[in-house]
Amino acid sequence: MDPYESGSLPAGGLCTVFVDRDPVIRVDTLGSRDRESGGGPIAPGIDSYLEERRFGLSVADSELIEEIPNEVRVWKDFAAVHVPCTESSGMDYTGMNVSIDLRGNVDRDFSDELKAIIEPYALDRIERMGPGVCDNP
Repeated sequence: MDPYESGSLPAGGLCTVFVDRDPVIRVDTLGSRDRESGGGPIAPGIDSYLEERRFGLSVADSELIEEIPNEVRVWKDFAAVHVPCTESSGMDYTGMNVSIDLRGNVDRDFSDELKAIIEPYALDRIERMGPGVCDNP
């Protein structure tokens, strides 16, 4: 994603890297809200994020790495984090979901690597969105 002139990144979006026309990595960001007021899942948490984005994954099949303050879940080739946010007057997000999807890579377990990078990546990504998008409580 290209940054805005201010240097901040867009709040949501999906970015896919292809090698020989095959997707090898996808990173995604999507805000959530506790009430209906626009796009994104209504309920906070990874379960509603997976459903909203139609990833075809179940939290029951994941390993819960951390629950508080951020929900962090890892599969063998997918990782997601839900970070709670203070309400923003502009975006109205009460949470931000970030994922790394490596499911295009067959027969490899990336879970150890994903455990190490998903939360730091998500926090950096959210910070780069700029103030007022998802300020941490």
